[in-house]
Amino acid sequence: MSATWKITQHTKRKPKLEQPVLIEGLPGIGSVAKIALDFMIEDTKAKPLLSFSSNAFPPSVFVNDKNLVELPSITLYYKKTAHQDLLFLSGDLQPVSEEGCYSFAEEVLNIAGDYSAQHIITLGGVALSAVPKQPQVYCTGNNSRFIQQFSKGLGINSQPYGIIGPIVGVSGLLLGLATQRDLPALTLLVETYAHPMYLGIDGSRALLALLSKKFKLNINMESFEHEVQALQQTEPGKTPTPTKLRGSFATKINYIG
Repeated sequence: MSATWKITQHTKRKPKLEQPVLIEGLPGIGSVAKIALDFMIEDTKAKPLLSFSSNAFPPSVFVNDKNLVELPSITLYYKKTAHQDLLFLSGDLQPVSEEGCYSFAEEVLNIAGDYSAQHIITLGGVALSAVPKQPQVYCTGNNSRFIQQFSKGLGINSQPYGIIGPIVGVSGLLLGLATQRDLPALTLLVETYAHPMYLGIDGSRALLALLSKKFKLNINMESFEHEVQALQQTEPGKTPTPTKLRGSFATKINYIG
């Protein structure tokens, strides 16, 4: 069965955005991308623009905080700032099939084109066999000049060849398919522990700090630390289950890619 996409609009009028940057942070290794982007969405008070639902998602539902079930979805948010308009792509999961990933990435790029997106940035994790003490962030993409300009002064390792393997899922496909549209795109990949039950809080913190500095967002890192402390106090053990997070991070993280 071919993947089909239902797109639900959350705004009555199309917002006027000036060449926004689209940042993707769907669930993956260590949930580093989703944790970072979900907190960024809440902290900046970004508004929902549209949502995606599809038969390309796993055949499942989630139990929400009202103790009712709901189908999984992916949502695109927008935020206008004095420095750079932004689009945030976050959600419950990723498409499970190759066809679903390709068709979804094309849908996202079509929407990015409708808003004259300037760049695409995807977030993800680099799987390690042990918990990193100070997670390093790597950067690669489809345009050398864009990578050089973006990474300047941020302490990013922009020489990942021989270190980073294939970038799978939506995070990788957006980069490759953006190339066909001459749209500069890059990914920020942070080191994290590869255990399927591990939440990469340190990696998420590194991504948050980096993006806050780059886009002058003044992310409230103290609030982030408060969320982390609340999570650690209420969840047993050092590797809390990724199926339920308290606070603003998310309540549904269960895809490990």
